Amino acid sequence: MRPIRITLEGFRSHRGRTVLDFDGRSLVGIVGPNGSGKSSLLDGVAYALYGRTPSDGRGGQKLINARAEAARVELWFRTSGEVYRVTRLQRRKGTAQQALERWDEVDGTKLETVADKKADIGDAVEALVGLDFEAFARSALLAQNRFADLLTAPPAEAAKVLTGLFGFGMIEEMRRVASRRLGEVQAQLQQVQQAQTTLATVRQQADDAARRATDAEAARARLTELVEAVAGHDEAIGLADAELAGLAERGEALTAAAGALPGVKDREAALERVEAHATRVADATARAESAKTAAIEAKEAVDQALADDLPGAISRLASAIERASEMGRRLGDAQRAVAGAEQDLTRARARSEAAATTAEAATAAVEAARSAASEAADALRGLEQGHAAHLLAEGLAPGDPCPVCTQTVDEVPELPEPGGLDEARLAASDANAALRTAEEAAAAAGADLARTTAEMEAATSAVAGAEQARDEAHAAHVVASEALG
Repeated sequence: MRPIRITLEGFRSHRGRTVLDFDGRSLVGIVGPNGSGKSSLLDGVAYALYGRTPSDGRGGQKLINARAEAARVELWFRTSGEVYRVTRLQRRKGTAQQALERWDEVDGTKLETVADKKADIGDAVEALVGLDFEAFARSALLAQNRFADLLTAPPAEAAKVLTGLFGFGMIEEMRRVASRRLGEVQAQLQQVQQAQTTLATVRQQADDAARRATDAEAARARLTELVEAVAGHDEAIGLADAELAGLAERGEALTAAAGALPGVKDREAALERVEAHATRVADATARAESAKTAAIEAKEAVDQALADDLPGAISRLASAIERASEMGRRLGDAQRAVAGAEQDLTRARARSEAAATTAEAATAAVEAARSAASEAADALRGLEQGHAAHLLAEGLAPGDPCPVCTQTVDEVPELPEPGGLDEARLAASDANAALRTAEEAAAAAGADLARTTAEMEAATSAVAGAEQARDEAHAAHVVASEALG
């Protein structure tokens, strides 16, 4: 924003009409004795734009000259290639009037009324100028009493004054917040690493539980074989009984056939054959009886075991196997959930670390920009002091009172006119612009760090929830596995 022309009437020390034309001038000096209205001109610029003054923050009827009935301020200014006029009229009686208008610079016609209410004008000016009142008062204007502080203060005190003027305290606070958040993130990373160690232990326990589940499956297969063996013993006993009955029937048939044979020799030979066959039958019968007895004893032993607790054991074992399998599935699901949550946490942690690095770099950039701005301000202050001394010396003659100490000047010293003031002001302006850019980058980095930190905190909570579910599933799986023996 560049002022073009300001008109004051009835405003503070300007009872009559005062017009100051800035157009076509890159540097304007306002000089005069105390009370001549120099500060009122600068207050008029701020009042036209924001409706209040930076010197004492006043507005309204307090700004009207004591011998006037109204105060009127009109400011023409140029910004973004457009020309605007803002007027403010404050009466002792009646309502105040104000208007912000956009004008055609070529033909001098009004294009539109941008706003005609105090609040709306304030919002529009902030949007056009890019500064609110506090920022404008700190950066565009320097109050008279603060200038004296800068002229006389040592470098450390001058730095404090500049810090207050330009709001550098906010940058320090941002640096402290970023440092604190970095410490919190590092602590959270340590917790994540501890959680990963715990996860490795739990995974080993899960593998052990899986092996126990495999052993349970083998036990169930052995039980099935045992039941099939019982059925085989029943079948063997039946076969032995059938063979004994067949042997008995054949022995009786042979004896009857031998008795029916004619002749002694034939009967004797037949009887010998019958006796020999009977011996074989007796041996076979003995073996069958022995096998039957063994089968019966085995069957009785199995039946006794079954009668004792085998049906209940089978039922309990089957239930335990099913429960162990179900708990194993749940444990697997929980482990996969933990793995997924850990992957999310790893990604969130990487983003947070990158944001923390960016925030640190942005903070360092702000520190460097602030140092450069301070150095530029020191250089400008030295030149301005020399320039002020030169201006004071120009208007003095021997016998005049000194405007600083009020003592009579015996001899006016010859002071060379300081050069490079414009370059120093441009350097200070560039340094301040670089500082603002660094501040914006630091603010963006701080916001990104806060966002990524929140994401990592959410991911950490998700990992904690998944780990709790996994631990519960593991405990249930251990109980189910122990039930299998």
